[in-house]
Amino acid sequence: MAPLSIHTQDQLFESAFNYAAIGIALVGLNGRWLKTNPALSQIVGYTETELLKVDFQTLTHPEDLHADLQHVKDLLDGKGLSYQMEKRYIHKNGAIIWVLLSVSLVSKPDGSPEFFISQIQDITKRKAAEAERDAFFSQSVDLLAIANKQGFLIEVNPAWTRVLGWSQKELTSKSFMDFIHPNDVERTLAEAKRVSEGGEPTPCFCNRYITRDGSYRWLEWNTSESSFDRLYCSVRDVTDRVETDDALKQSEIKFQDVVANVPGIVYQFEWYAAGKSRFTYVSPKVFEILGLTPESLLQDVRHVSNLIHPDDLAGYQQNLEQSSKDLSYRYWEGRHILHDGRTVWTSLSAMPRALSNGGVLWTGLLQDITPQKILNQKVVESENLYRSLVTSLSEGVILSANNGDILACNQSAQKIFGLSEEQILSRTTADTNWKIIREDGKPLPLEERPANIAIRKGKSVKNLVLGFDTPNQGLRWISFSAEPLWKDDENIPYAAVSSFFDVTDIKELNAKLERQAHMDFLTGAYNRGYFYELASFEFARAQRYKTEFSLMMLDIDHFKTINDQYGHDVGDTALKEFVVVVKETLRDMDVVGRFGGEEFVVLLPETNKQNAVKIAERIRMLISNKAIKANNDQTFKMTVSIGVSQFNAEIESLDALIKLTDKALYNAKETGRNKVIYQ
Repeated sequence: MAPLSIHTQDQLFESAFNYAAIGIALVGLNGRWLKTNPALSQIVGYTETELLKVDFQTLTHPEDLHADLQHVKDLLDGKGLSYQMEKRYIHKNGAIIWVLLSVSLVSKPDGSPEFFISQIQDITKRKAAEAERDAFFSQSVDLLAIANKQGFLIEVNPAWTRVLGWSQKELTSKSFMDFIHPNDVERTLAEAKRVSEGGEPTPCFCNRYITRDGSYRWLEWNTSESSFDRLYCSVRDVTDRVETDDALKQSEIKFQDVVANVPGIVYQFEWYAAGKSRFTYVSPKVFEILGLTPESLLQDVRHVSNLIHPDDLAGYQQNLEQSSKDLSYRYWEGRHILHDGRTVWTSLSAMPRALSNGGVLWTGLLQDITPQKILNQKVVESENLYRSLVTSLSEGVILSANNGDILACNQSAQKIFGLSEEQILSRTTADTNWKIIREDGKPLPLEERPANIAIRKGKSVKNLVLGFDTPNQGLRWISFSAEPLWKDDENIPYAAVSSFFDVTDIKELNAKLERQAHMDFLTGAYNRGYFYELASFEFARAQRYKTEFSLMMLDIDHFKTINDQYGHDVGDTALKEFVVVVKETLRDMDVVGRFGGEEFVVLLPETNKQNAVKIAERIRMLISNKAIKANNDQTFKMTVSIGVSQFNAEIESLDALIKLTDKALYNAKETGRNKVIYQ
């Protein structure tokens, strides 16, 4: 094949030059553009005519010019034939254009330099993507890392240093196995081996990493494999969650110990008007009393309702609906026909609580009252038989005449009241030595005493909860029932039989469950969910009645330094002391919540911004003067940054108000900390 003519070669070069997708230019030794193609004009915004009037230095970003000129000098000094660099041009419209520049030196036949050929590729979009990636990588609160399959972290973001205390250089200079807790090494090695052999990484894999202060933090790993044998790792510090789970497990053990000693089935039951219902907790004694397992009831409530005697089912449903409607204390007695054919009488007592989603939650007790029912039936036939049966009951029983005299009592009654049989029989139902209060704390009037109602009105009293001041046990809460006793030839009850049992443990258990649902277990402040519920109520009230209230957000300054310097136990102490100071400064009506970590929020009803700022300033001063005891009898002080905002009609939601307050807190921290800023 004959060689191409010089003319044909020039035509081909010209065509490639003009139609190339990247910028190409011939540049003189002095930097002047000698010839440019259309692609370059599109990149920098100048026409070829405009470019030929200037040099490349004119378009180069000032910060990149020195490096570019140094490369040019090196070529002219014979230190190479070409170079490549990333640099910035200034577009005709003023925009910054990132390019990948490749430059080659063209020499004359005698070897002296003649001109440069430059290839210019627009990489602005790539650089923007890299900048976004780097910003996300460095600013993410999660611990992000790139690892290789040889067991080293190649790159980590600053969050690692914040959580573990090690510098990024320290973390990447050693195998990550050097940081693993000894008890987690075997598991971690097995996971690393499986991944290195091509297996899928385990989602949410957890192990413990040592920190610079010698303590350990639980880390949760989510890893994905990329090309080049690299692993992209998103890691989260889950130490607080793990420790909270452990604390909840211990609390659950204690709770089960309490439940095991309660004489009946402890349960929690949710009900909704649409017909949906479920048990959220059932104690193991359900098997002993009803022959059912807790698991079966948690799956389907019908397992227990199907056992209710057909004649008692309507009353059960009516009782449920009435309690859900007026949130009244629920008491029901009825029969269950068990799978083995036995009929068991049970009493159900429960305290309702409205749920934010429209449902009702009852915490209650279901007891086997078959012996009590048998007793009540036999009492009508024979008082002697009644006395022999009542003695064996776990419930307290008292028989009283219609003149108020107490005729008999069983041993359970003596135990519940802390009185001897002689002491009980020496009293009457109207005796002032009975110190009785209602559930609201007010004294119970004489005419409302259960035995008096049964005798004077001939009505049954069902599970009336009353407080009794006992000699040795203090205040005990007793669930009372009373039945009038009739003789065939009389229209007035001749006596009343009262049965009762101690429900103090149930009331205390219910109160404990309420507290656990609302409180942050470490500091005693309300948890985030319950605080938000209270704040939402106050926000709605303020919108409706045009009242005022303020919000404070508080963040302990440099709290990580306290943990790093003194340890997390001292950090926990500092959090608790902090909440004590805040609560002592506030009114009873004010609400303190923990939003997470060292950040707290305070709701100040009926408070304008001027008073809110004064309160915040008082808290800030008290905190800064508070000495916290550390290790070895050392003490230290801490400061707090506080953001304050006040509700006004222009704020449309609680979230918007919280965001405004958080912005004020951010400004307080950014402008030096240890200050109060109103937004």
